[in-house]
Amino acid sequence: MKTVETGDRPFCRCTTRRVIHQATSRGSCTRMIVILPAVICFAIAAAGCALQEIRSKSKFGPEFRHSGSDRTNAVRWYAQQGFDFIWSDQKGNKITSGITYRRRDVDEGDGDNDNGIWLDFSFPIWRAPSKAKETNERIGSLEERIAMLESILRDQTQTSLAREKEKGVTP
Repeated sequence: MKTVETGDRPFCRCTTRRVIHQATSRGSCTRMIVILPAVICFAIAAAGCALQEIRSKSKFGPEFRHSGSDRTNAVRWYAQQGFDFIWSDQKGNKITSGITYRRRDVDEGDGDNDNGIWLDFSFPIWRAPSKAKETNERIGSLEERIAMLESILRDQTQTSLAREKEKGVTP
């Protein structure tokens, strides 16, 4: 932390010290915002996941924050931009990570706003059994049954043709 001597009262010097510390911490926060998503993506890739898709997501509009009985609070406007990274592991599970930035008015459009950055991470906990496996088994058994019926019909047709030849009847 840097100390700046201003020549003013000690109280001002302490205030100056605090402001410089906040500016330094903002710089480290900015570096973390850049480094943390890269670390998350690297960790997911190192775990054996392959990147399947990168998806953009945007939101914007009014945010109504009414309280009390008269319902006269101001409407705040916001804009939100983010990216979702969709990964899949060796078992076929989808793992999603993302980063989102939001800017929101706090003083009815007079220029003051608050900013926020969110990191998202989701993974499957439980999945319902697939119905496709049961359907495929059922289709397979029906195909076997049809093949058996076709072979029986073919055998019956051949035996009836052989009997007609023995009787001397030509088709």
